[in-house]
Amino acid sequence: MFKHINVIGESNEKFIKKFNTTCKSLRFTFNDNTCRDNPLTWLQSAFEELHTYIVKDAAPSDRVGIALRNPNFPDKPIGLSFRRVDQLSVKVIMSLLEKVMQSNASFFSSDLLVLNVDRVRVPVGYGRKNLTGKAIQHPEKPSSIQKRHPASRKDIQHPEKTSRKFPRSTPKVNPQGQIPRSPTWP
Repeated sequence: MFKHINVIGESNEKFIKKFNTTCKSLRFTFNDNTCRDNPLTWLQSAFEELHTYIVKDAAPSDRVGIALRNPNFPDKPIGLSFRRVDQLSVKVIMSLLEKVMQSNASFFSSDLLVLNVDRVRVPVGYGRKNLTGKAIQHPEKPSSIQKRHPASRKDIQHPEKTSRKFPRSTPKVNPQGQIPRSPTWP
């Protein structure tokens, strides 16, 4: 399956039902024997192989997040934020890697690398359909238009807003100009 990558280990996919997320990881090293002419085209073809591994079994609407770690540099992982599968390409991955290679070229040495892939399957449509046929409207519940647009419900009066003369933060003052103390004050 891989020509430019030596796979050392692959973890089983873990599914987290609560978040509808699938996680998997791949431990690999780069195969230096296939790098003959141009190292950039070789690196791009290696990441094309990784891209096929990342988007395997993913729908175009799924979100994918990637983290690439080198165990020799545990505090400096490379992360690619969650994005739709159809927006993830080798060009996007390579643009991120170019920035990292400028500042930290030893990250991509012939050491072991760990690729963590998190895929979130986004619900499409209306979710589960509990009822078949027509929807039931309860008469005591307001319609969704009234919930969203309270200005359209002009028949409802708010007496506490119209009868209040002062804002709530203004203290009441007696005729002598003093603020009466509460019996619980010292």
